[in-house]
Amino acid sequence: MALDLRNEIITAVKARDIASACSLLEEHITKAGEVLLAALGSLPPQR
Repeated sequence: MALDLRNEIITAVKARDIASACSLLEEHITKAGEVLLAALGSLPPQR
């Protein structure tokens, strides 16, 4: 999925469709944030 999104971003940039590229980047960043939050949530509490 991440590779597909990356390819879509590259395609939009090459086509100079900046609005689409920005929307796709926002989606990519949001998904990365969700993964990061899930990973942090699975860590044991620090002492």
